[in-house]
Amino acid sequence: MKIWLSMWCLISLLFLLGGTPVFGQLTVEGFQPQKNLFPVVGKASLVKYINAPKKGQLRVTYRPGSAVSHVEKFDMLDGKLSWKPTAAGIVKLVFGTLIPGKGDEDGTFKPLGDKKVISVRSESSILGFGIMFLAALILFGGAAYSIRSLLSSD
Repeated sequence: MKIWLSMWCLISLLFLLGGTPVFGQLTVEGFQPQKNLFPVVGKASLVKYINAPKKGQLRVTYRPGSAVSHVEKFDMLDGKLSWKPTAAGIVKLVFGTLIPGKGDEDGTFKPLGDKKVISVRSESSILGFGIMFLAALILFGGAAYSIRSLLSSD
């Protein structure tokens, strides 16, 4: 009987805690991949860090892991920031605090919670279509050239 009562209490507690916000969770307004909604370059999106300390820093890494990645640093007060993406592509968001006196001139960055990796879209899709058309032209043009060279009677 005691085991069933303790299991019931544990299940009830887990059920009640399931509805509360997760500590250390980053949320980005306009990012709902299930509904095909993504942040857009040049348009402000509200970034929130649930239960954040009074002062923290958001580090935004554009194209993380690539040779052309770059990082932007923003100070967040009370865990809120209006962020305008500057480039389209994959973006990694990390919230943390600075430990003064260590590392670079700003201090050592200590990440809090989990990182969030999102996709940022371009304002217009014309550039994407242009790149896709150029790639198709190179691919099929190269194939046509190689077939023509193969079948020539030289």
